Amino acid sequence: MELGHWATIVAFLSTGTCFVGMAFLKTATDRMPPLHGARPFALAAAMLSSRTWAIGFGVIGLGFALQFVALTALVLPAVQPAMLAGAVLLPLIAAAGLGERLGRRELLCLVLAAVAVVLYARAADHAYSFDRTPSAPLVLAALFPSLTLPAVLFLASDLRRKGAHERPLSGVVYGVSTGMLIGAAEVAIMGMVTLDHPLGDLVTSPYPYLFFAATALAAGQIQIAFQRCRLIIVGFLVIMTANPQMLLVSTALYGRGWEPHTGAMGSLAGGLLVNFAAIWLVPRHEEDEPDEQEAPAREYVQGGSRRRSAGSRTPARRGR
Repeated sequence: MELGHWATIVAFLSTGTCFVGMAFLKTATDRMPPLHGARPFALAAAMLSSRTWAIGFGVIGLGFALQFVALTALVLPAVQPAMLAGAVLLPLIAAAGLGERLGRRELLCLVLAAVAVVLYARAADHAYSFDRTPSAPLVLAALFPSLTLPAVLFLASDLRRKGAHERPLSGVVYGVSTGMLIGAAEVAIMGMVTLDHPLGDLVTSPYPYLFFAATALAAGQIQIAFQRCRLIIVGFLVIMTANPQMLLVSTALYGRGWEPHTGAMGSLAGGLLVNFAAIWLVPRHEEDEPDEQEAPAREYVQGGSRRRSAGSRTPARRGR
């Protein structure tokens, strides 16, 4: 087996490994108190005191390590389609571990993701790389929006007052904001890969610090999201947001790109359009009367009123 094929398989498995870790994180929410972004210390205490959460976080760390290995063997445009293809494992993991099922629109979104993978892979046939070492201020400027905008979006959604009879949100804002943070972390991983002397230059580079900052923020956001929303929705939005962000920002910063070939550019543009269409078509709200198996939910208290969370299989009662 050629190295490229091996690295592609590793990239595919890196995404699946992250989804397994996410399933552990979601399971951990069953024994956590109501989580809020405006209470960061209580949020951190709830996560760090959970053994299940620690296992899930470690599994996700293994997924990032596999991604690093794949990126050292192949150029990013060749690795990225394989990473996105790992999304096919998400409904399997969510169904086997949590009893979640795909709705019709969610299945359509998954089909669009598969089309995007094919288009990205076609563009990867003309991928190339050249040396480019961006300055630390340029890296910080490129990633600053990805670190700050998700926090603003997340807090705005978390603090928004909700009506007593409002349909539960599916988690689009949570998934997209967390995906932007994960994308920033993956851009930092790509920066580590480009270092001439990884062990010697790592401490003086901004990449490890950006990686830890992005993953810390993402860990808090995704934990809150999993207490309220399904793994299928949040996990899908995370990868569909992070993947193209990593591709575009890393290409601009580090010089990994494509030959000026009409077919390659057309495939890349088509892949991005289909990618964003898949995000846009994700349902904004859950069903009014979700089936227990399709949308497992449990009650939790938020702001003095009862809300439903996707953490267990007991549906919320009416009239509250």
